[in-house]
Amino acid sequence: MAFLVNMAHLFIIMRIKILKGLAYRHVLINITLADILTCGSMAGFFTCFNDLMPARAKGEPVKRIPLAIMINMSNYISYYIFLAGSVEKYIAICKPFKYHSSVFIERLPTMFGLAWLFTFLLAIIRAITVVLSPSNFISNPMFQLGTLVIISLTTASITIYLLSKVYLEMRRMQNRSTATEQEDEARKSAAYFIIIFIVFMLTWLTHVISVVLIHVSGNYSPIKLQYILFKSPYAVVNSIIYGWRTKPYRQYIKKLIGCKQSRVDFA
Repeated sequence: MAFLVNMAHLFIIMRIKILKGLAYRHVLINITLADILTCGSMAGFFTCFNDLMPARAKGEPVKRIPLAIMINMSNYISYYIFLAGSVEKYIAICKPFKYHSSVFIERLPTMFGLAWLFTFLLAIIRAITVVLSPSNFISNPMFQLGTLVIISLTTASITIYLLSKVYLEMRRMQNRSTATEQEDEARKSAAYFIIIFIVFMLTWLTHVISVVLIHVSGNYSPIKLQYILFKSPYAVVNSIIYGWRTKPYRQYIKKLIGCKQSRVDFA
């Protein structure tokens, strides 16, 4: 369900003309692609789970490395997507006069491309290290938690700092009676981004807890529950929040399900 919803979400984003040419469109597309990757890795993991456990016991890394790379990518890519998106929101809200002249904004698609490439390289390194390293060479629980802290929490801390600056500036903008329509729209898009990031961090916290529980109990049920109760719903929450606040999005949904026969304006 999360996979199908996000595919539909991506299709609608690509169809809404009002978003074309906006840097924020790249943020939405990349967040959705990250959610699709997460859904795909979950489906692959649980489908192959019964085959992966014997392969792990027999020491057959070839069967495990590809899926391990995909899962690691899905665990890390959102942090770098949110980092690039938070820089875009920071410049848009806190440095609006430099927005269109900013090199970062001009090359935003490239920045997201680098985020995907960097995450892919990290995923390969981590997957090979975990799968190929002897159990006495590396402490798997400490390695997993250390990776989460170094790769994820460090990146998230920078994002939190930037978004806190954005939030404070949004409060100041809200108190001004002379705010323009463009400023109001930028404030709304920033508010959406902050909400999505907060939900994502709650999902990350439950992931850390589930990793600890796995290595304490030796049971994989916590990670299964974490995927079902948090990661899958999170992958749908993005679409719900975006659709709720955007009129053209709601119009397109109504058109698709036949609830509205009148012409939909996407300009």
